[in-house]
This record gives sequence, C-alpha cells and structure tokens, in this order.
Amino acid sequence: MTEPKKSQKTNENQHVNWLPIFAIAAGTFSTVTTEFLPVGLLPQIAASFGVSIGSAGWMVTIPGLVAACAAPLLLVKAGRIDRRTILLALTVTTAISNLVSAMAANFTVMLVGRILLGICVGGFWAVAANLGRRLVPEDKKDRATAIIMAGISAGTVCGLPAGAWVGLALGWRVSFVINCILAVLILLAQTLTLPKCPAQSSFYWSNLARPLRLSAVRLGLLATFFVIAGYFAGYAFLSPYLMQMFAVSGQVLSSLFLVYGIAGIGGTFMAERLLGLGVRKALVFVSIGLVFSMLIGHHLGHGLLAAIVFVVLIGAGFGAAPVCLSATLFEATPTEPEAGQALLTLVFQAAIALGTAIGGTVVSRIGVSQVMLSGGGIILIAVILVVVGTPQPRSGSAALERG
Repeated sequence: MTEPKKSQKTNENQHVNWLPIFAIAAGTFSTVTTEFLPVGLLPQIAASFGVSIGSAGWMVTIPGLVAACAAPLLLVKAGRIDRRTILLALTVTTAISNLVSAMAANFTVMLVGRILLGICVGGFWAVAANLGRRLVPEDKKDRATAIIMAGISAGTVCGLPAGAWVGLALGWRVSFVINCILAVLILLAQTLTLPKCPAQSSFYWSNLARPLRLSAVRLGLLATFFVIAGYFAGYAFLSPYLMQMFAVSGQVLSSLFLVYGIAGIGGTFMAERLLGLGVRKALVFVSIGLVFSMLIGHHLGHGLLAAIVFVVLIGAGFGAAPVCLSATLFEATPTEPEAGQALLTLVFQAAIALGTAIGGTVVSRIGVSQVMLSGGGIILIAVILVVVGTPQPRSGSAALERG
C-alpha cells in the first residue's frame, strides 16, 4: 500500500504548474533590479546631470520612501481587485519607469521615473509572496515562497553588477532601456501564465496593526530597519568607495560588481542553511558578519585583491540578510502573512531611504571613506537588539486569529 501512495504523490508533483510562480519571481527580480540599478552607475549618472554624488543618491532614497508608503496603501486601496490585475499593472508601471529614466533630460525627470518605480517595488513586495502561495497545493507553499523570494534576492544582489556591466560598456541609459524591455517580456509571460486570483478578503488598516501586538514582530521590524539602513548607508555609494579606498579604476569596477553578485547569490544559499539553526541565530550571525565586512574595508589596504575580498564579504552578507529577515516575519506572523510582508516592506524600504540619505550626508560632509564605518555602526544596533531582545513565543501568534 505504501508504493501507490508514493506514486500518487509523484504524479501530483508532476501536475503542479510552476510557470505562474516563475513569472511572479521574474517580476520581483525586474523591479528590485531596477531599484538598485543606479548604485553601480552613480558617478556616471551624477556627471551626466551635473549633480553631486551625494545628491545622486536620491535615486535610491526616493523609491525606498515611495515603496514604504505604497506597500500598505496599495493593499488597503486594492480591496477586492483581482490580484492578477494588480500584478500586471505593476509590471506595466515598471516598464514605464525604466523608459522615463532612460529618456530623462534632467535629474528631476529621472526622479519622476524613480517615484513610479517606488510604487512598483512596494506593491510587488506586499502582494507577490502571498499570491504565489495561493497558486500551488498546500505542501508546495513554502517552495513557491522560496522561489519568489529568490527573485527578490537575485534582484538585490544582481542589480548593481548587471547595471554596471552594461552601463560602463554602453552608457547608463542603455541599462534602463534593457530593463524596460525585460519588464515588457515579463508582462507577456505573466499575462499568459497567471490565472485570475480574486481577493480572499478586504484588507484594512487594522490588519496591518494587529501583528504589531507581538513582540517578535516588533523585534523583527526593528532589526530589519537597522540592518537595512546601515547596509544601504554604505552600499549606495559602493562605486566611489571602491575607487577611492582600493584605488581601482572604473574599468575594473564592472568585474568587481560581478564578483559581488556571485557572492550575494552564494550568501542566499548560505542563509538557507543558517536558518536550519534557528531564525534568531541566523539573523545574529548574518548581522555580525555584515558589521565585520563593512568595518574591515579600512584595514585591507589598496589594490584589486583587497577590493575582491571586500566585495565578497559584503556581497555574501547582504545576500543572506533579506532571506533571514523575511523568515523572521513569516515565522512571527503565520496567520497574517500579507500583513507581515506589508510591514516588512514598509520598514525595509523606509530603511533603504533613510540609510541612503544618511550615507549621502556622510559623503557630502565627511567623505566617501567614512561611509562604510557609519553603516557598520548602524547595523551594530540591530545585533544588540536581537541579542538582548526577548521575542514573544510563536504560540502567541494564535492571538492574532482571535483578535
């Protein structure tokens, strides 16, 4: 009797349609890649528009601010709108955002394109993960979430190297054109593969507030804020930092960003193993690793080898961070996954905006050389909070169902 059950399970696996999940993951990859595209091209874009490096950092700050507001607002205003319709509209807006940025005649128009992108990022992060879980059987929900989160992680770690490779070779505007074309292709794939997904229920502001009753949620959100703010205080200015601190040329940057991307993908897989030790331990380990990697830049000396060591450390560290932070919120809000991810998106994107603004201030007033030290100090606050904090037991999440 055992063998038929195994055979039946195998047949069920074969009939699971993963194409919609990959289409959603591709959409998250496109929006997140576009969000971080300017990071590797800050000097070129700043020179093109005649603005300072610090001011150019607003191309990362503004999408973060808009996304932080868009994530919960979109869920509340969406009401009963089909989630497929929302996702397709966001992909269209991603394509338009890239086109506006590519054709921008001045820095103001560029920022308009980045505002549009912020709406897309907030919407995708809030809607995509939960939507993917609805499109597969119960025993495949975690795998669907992992695939979609891999799209976000890949966009996070690949946006910089991909943009730098193309931008340094063909010009920064070409990077945005290619991303626009990519978004159009993804829109076609989503149109062909995504089924209708009516809203399961209306989403109210009270849904967003309810998880905040749990100390585990509050601790996870605080840790998210300081890890991401600290990292982006330095990450947004990685190009000028590498050129100044390690004396590498602009031609070498594209290769370093490729190394960064590979290390980031490795960090994503590393996080999966670390989570086997427990979510909290994994988060502490990754956060300490990020602090170390951002502070060590001052002690590695000049040259290509030192620069490679540096980008491998920070790439692997940040490749692991979003996975651990998302796992923290999923574990803390099992009965409110959409609300948990909306809160995570709000805090994550607000932290990107604030961290980039802090980094821009440090660069403008003190200099590029100090920007990683500032970021590492901010992440250290997250380490202290997670180590000394006492999250509410998981059983406490049952209160959300009753509340």
